[in-house]
Amino acid sequence: MLDGLINSLSFNAYVVVVILLSIAGIWAIISWSYDNLRSLVLIVKAVLAPYFLPQEHQTLAEKFGSWAVITGSTDGIGKQYARELASRGINVVLISRTKKKLVEVANEIEQEFHVKTKWIAADFSQGRDIYPRIEEELRGIPVGILELTDTFT
Repeated sequence: MLDGLINSLSFNAYVVVVILLSIAGIWAIISWSYDNLRSLVLIVKAVLAPYFLPQEHQTLAEKFGSWAVITGSTDGIGKQYARELASRGINVVLISRTKKKLVEVANEIEQEFHVKTKWIAADFSQGRDIYPRIEEELRGIPVGILELTDTFT
């Protein structure tokens, strides 16, 4: 009779151990699955969120600063860059060869877009000798955008 009781207790202990190990195994599988699925969801959100969430709108001035420098800014593409940046509230430094055209374009931009302008007459065909003067003229101006539309020879 004692042997039967010991065998019964051993069997019950074995069953309890198997049940506890099964529960621990199931918990480990659920934890591992949750962690991996969570990581996958975070990766998918990070990749796809920029395409579906509304972006915080920043003006050019907020993003890059309030001043832009445009070379070749009295004609063609350079002038249009200056006008477009000014229309977005960016103050512009105009660099070109002809002083008369620079003054005209600067006045036109100031009157039409109500931004500050500065002009620098410089001929880039003169080589590196013009750079110290341009650097001096730009000192103290927080330039955030530089648009090089002039052809350098």
